[in-house]
Amino acid sequence: MRGFTLFEMLLVIAVITVLSTIAFGYYYNFGKNVELDTVSYTLKSDLRRARSSAMASEDGLKWGVHLVNAGSDYYEVFKTTTTYANGTVMQTVYLPKAVVFLEPQEGMAHDALFNKINGTTSATTIILASSGRSTTITITTGGTVY
Repeated sequence: MRGFTLFEMLLVIAVITVLSTIAFGYYYNFGKNVELDTVSYTLKSDLRRARSSAMASEDGLKWGVHLVNAGSDYYEVFKTTTTYANGTVMQTVYLPKAVVFLEPQEGMAHDALFNKINGTTSATTIILASSGRSTTITITTGGTVY
């Protein structure tokens, strides 16, 4: 009966180690990509909901989303008669630690405020990033979010 040599055993262990490392890296990046896509989808949904609320003149107010790029990036859905500072926050959403805003830039905030009835706003670009990958959300002056 013949067994395996030490060299053959070390070779098998090396191959398994290399394959495991590749698989782990792929799985880790896949998870980060899914997280970025989920945050992007949720933010787009909240922007569209704010626009719909403004167009319906819900509570007779403008609606918007206040984006904050700080130590913990987050955004707030709010309603107001004039600006975010005079508004009421309806919902606060913190981004997962792996996902950050690239736009607005670090230490800055930006409001996407939708006007009553027509849903118009100023054109805005929001950039989210995670693990070297980014995604862009665009809001047109007509209020379309894509």
